[in-house]
Amino acid sequence: MSDQILTQILGELKSLNNRMGNLEDRQGALESGQQALLTRQEALESGQKALLTRQEALEARQVSFEAELKEIKANTADIPLIRQAVLETLEITKRLDLSQKS
Repeated sequence: MSDQILTQILGELKSLNNRMGNLEDRQGALESGQQALLTRQEALESGQKALLTRQEALEARQVSFEAELKEIKANTADIPLIRQAVLETLEITKRLDLSQKS
């Protein structure tokens, strides 16, 4: 083979070597980017789990508040009747006091 052909083959081989190097660099960058995305995904999943835990806690508190509110409503439903009974008792007591004084 002539020197010119060998030089041409050598140039092509160098060019291919450079291209392969560039491809390997790009592949490394892609792998690094993929790893960064996986890390972010794990962080998002962790945050999502934390939010779900907080949501469950809030729902439990809501159930507790609703139960307390129901109890308060049940306890305050009788207040008008109790008030009326107290007023009637006071009126009767006043009448008894007046009748005892006379």
